[in-house]
Amino acid sequence: MQPLVLIPTYNERDNLKRLITAVRQASPATAILVIDDNSPDGTGALADRLAAADTKVHVLHRAQKKGLGRAYQAGFTWALAGSFDPICTMDADFSHDPVILPRLIKPVVADQTDICVGSRYIAGGRILGWTKDRHLLSVGANRLAKFLLGLRPHDVTAGYKCYRRSFLESFNLGNLISPGYAFQVEMLERGQRGGWRILEIPITFRDRVVGYSKVSRHELVTSIRSLVLLASRRASLREFIKFCLVGGINFAIDLGTTNLGVIILHWSAVWAGYFGVILALLNSFILNRGWTFRAKRGKVWPQMIRFFIINGSGAAINGGLYTLLLLHFGWHYNLAKIVAIIGSISWNFIGTKFWVFRGGQRSS
Repeated sequence: MQPLVLIPTYNERDNLKRLITAVRQASPATAILVIDDNSPDGTGALADRLAAADTKVHVLHRAQKKGLGRAYQAGFTWALAGSFDPICTMDADFSHDPVILPRLIKPVVADQTDICVGSRYIAGGRILGWTKDRHLLSVGANRLAKFLLGLRPHDVTAGYKCYRRSFLESFNLGNLISPGYAFQVEMLERGQRGGWRILEIPITFRDRVVGYSKVSRHELVTSIRSLVLLASRRASLREFIKFCLVGGINFAIDLGTTNLGVIILHWSAVWAGYFGVILALLNSFILNRGWTFRAKRGKVWPQMIRFFIINGSGAAINGGLYTLLLLHFGWHYNLAKIVAIIGSISWNFIGTKFWVFRGGQRSS
């Protein structure tokens, strides 16, 4: 078996030749598959010329750009049709240092692990060249994905990985739901859920110097949607519907109490609003505990404390994500608010089910 590294490209002409040279020098035995999405800058044609000059370089052309996840799906399918093992993934912009590639491959070949992850968020790992906003977004997305899916690895959004062939053969690649960057999260979720061994090694991640980032508004929306779909696999649809219905009841209680306090009791709007929030939260706890998740076996006060922590952090996620998308990425306020609401609802639901009421739920 021969190791293989997949390198998806879109307008990476200025990086590709140097990258392939660096990979071949760092790991001479490793084959390379360039997966080009019909790059307008001629990256695909350059890849063909490089492949013609080196039998260990291969090219897979795709008709159009359909997302990082779909590119890797095509690459994995191509690799499994051959005799490659293990199979690695890396970026085309030198964010992933080719010198590290043998360190990713070695533990898999030595049967020490099934998936080896180049991690930015363990001891020895670091990121160079990012702004504070981008670093905050990455850390936030990483922690949100870990929490929603219950993942144990530290860097679940990492793209520098090495997979054992048998892991990729253990499921239908066509069933992967993430077309974009959430693909990285989904692969680790598949690995952990299937009981495959996952090892992290520290890497230094460097921001690209040549070219531009492919993370667009569409990619972010697609990734959030994929993350929500992945999270929904961990919980029943019936519970989620109940959770949303409770949310609707809480909205009515909050609004109704506020109006009752102002119009009938002649309270100040501020205090009436605060009282409405408190009643809505208490009702949410009672209904979700007794009806949505049927968690009456747990102790009430610890559950209530965890419940308020989750809801408070959910409100912070809502406001923080809305502000970031609105001010930093320039999204329309309605779109930013919708995405922020989806993120906070997902956080609240998964947090309530798997943390607030842990150990207190009755079996169905």
